[in-house]
Amino acid sequence: MKIILLQDVPHVGKKNEIKEVSGGFARNFLFPRKLAVPATEQAQRSLATKKEHDEKRKSAAQKQYQKLAEKLQGLQVLIRIKIGERGKAFGSVNAAKIVEQLKTQHHIELEKEWLRLDEPLKSTGVKEVPVRFPQGVEGTITVDIQPIEEVLLRQGFGG
Repeated sequence: MKIILLQDVPHVGKKNEIKEVSGGFARNFLFPRKLAVPATEQAQRSLATKKEHDEKRKSAAQKQYQKLAEKLQGLQVLIRIKIGERGKAFGSVNAAKIVEQLKTQHHIELEKEWLRLDEPLKSTGVKEVPVRFPQGVEGTITVDIQPIEEVLLRQGFGG
């Protein structure tokens, strides 16, 4: 019997696949648990339309993430941290802090899970942080970490 899987079923197949299974397995296990439906002509047409719609949506989302990655390429996020007398940072800069400053400075919102930081940044200077968006799109964001005192002197606040 031909069926269309509505969910991933171990040892049978993945969601939206058309599979051939025994009639008893389909009637007694898959259909009652709403794991599959019979693969009628109408169901197959509906599945093809749904797959086409999903593909268009994925393509649109990928283009949107690609535009965002290109926009990030030219931006620099300035983060100020306290530095001790020996040049050690008080605390560190993590993905949440970078996302927060990106939103504040450039009005761009990202998910912190998209930033690929192996460990929090603890030193001053310019760093390139990789960003992995959904749909396989990748980019980078430039983060400039400056000590608070230096930034204040540069802006004219201090002696």
